[in-house]
Amino acid sequence: MTEDPAHDRRIALCRSLIAIRKAVGDSFGFTLCPNPVWDMLLDLYLAHHEQRDLYLWPLCIAANAPLSTAHRKISEMEKQGLVVRRMHEQDRRRVGVELTEYSMATITLLLDRIDTVCHGVG
Repeated sequence: MTEDPAHDRRIALCRSLIAIRKAVGDSFGFTLCPNPVWDMLLDLYLAHHEQRDLYLWPLCIAANAPLSTAHRKISEMEKQGLVVRRMHEQDRRRVGVELTEYSMATITLLLDRIDTVCHGVG
């Protein structure tokens, strides 16, 4: 927990959204209810706030989509300015993926908006 209740609510909401996506995918199949970009954005947002690096392979797994689809979606997000890729300094085979400041701010505002909707305010 932090001293910022809004931050704590966002992180809790992000974790809940990840759990909901998993429950939907487990129940109906990720091929029937795909949303790899949203799955990856949530995972990246949480990784950022947990101060952990997220690399290409685990991010592709988080997409709940075929590897080729995940790579294509990461490329699309990169072109849109939502993520950046970074080569690992010691191991060039490891490619880190991070949210840009723009996408961090956008997801923060979106989580606040979702939180407001969930609590019946606004």
